[in-house]
Amino acid sequence: MITHNAEAFGRDASLKHAHLLNAWDEGTITVQWEIAILFGLSFLDTIQHEHPTQSGTRLDVVFASWGGSVSFAADIVTVTDEGLRQQSPVDRFESELDRRMVKAGLTTEGFDIRIGSRFEKRARGAKTVLALPPIADLNSMFDESFAVFLAEINDTPSSPHLFVRRSNGIDVEITYTPGKRGTSSRYAGYQWPESLTRNPFYYALDRKAKQLKRAGTGLPVLFSPVTVRRNRFESANRQSLVSILPSKSWGDSFVTTA
Repeated sequence: MITHNAEAFGRDASLKHAHLLNAWDEGTITVQWEIAILFGLSFLDTIQHEHPTQSGTRLDVVFASWGGSVSFAADIVTVTDEGLRQQSPVDRFESELDRRMVKAGLTTEGFDIRIGSRFEKRARGAKTVLALPPIADLNSMFDESFAVFLAEINDTPSSPHLFVRRSNGIDVEITYTPGKRGTSSRYAGYQWPESLTRNPFYYALDRKAKQLKRAGTGLPVLFSPVTVRRNRFESANRQSLVSILPSKSWGDSFVTTA
């Protein structure tokens, strides 16, 4: 894609993209989506990338059809749940749990994992946080009492066993049931926004909409990939959010999500 984009939009733009990808930081997701969307649009009529406007704003996309019947300006914005996953590291927890089970000579069959949660209210909105230790302290979950729990399962695999940890903001319960197939996990949907207008998705769109409005480009279009690792923003909430955009004086904006 980068090689193709270099021919379509110039070598400097692709070198910039390559440099940003090599940095591999929190902005990498945005660059990945920008490359992919530019690649797709490059096969359609006339496309300009980082087109300067009178206000000084550089837009990701300015499109004009050959006949002039269709034209639009667009900016590309991504939203990620990486920060939420850092605060509720359930993926890391489950991965480490599986590793320790296998190391103890157990399969992952017969286990039920329940993780508690808490509701936090902050200036930028409320959110659900899972009752797990921070990533740096995850190993504290797997202490001597957890090792005893696994050893007891090995000793008496035909009996049920229970491990509970409730202290210092941690609320985890692991149940072993003989004969139960598979492993199940139960926890609150920490990645779903509690408010339509106080969440990362809305804030990102708001910033971009204002940027396009300042640019005075006529009809601004926001390409807004919603990038998460596990659960996407709830579909109904996304649709409701899109429906309220005109009421926020964002102009004639059109939002497309991927």
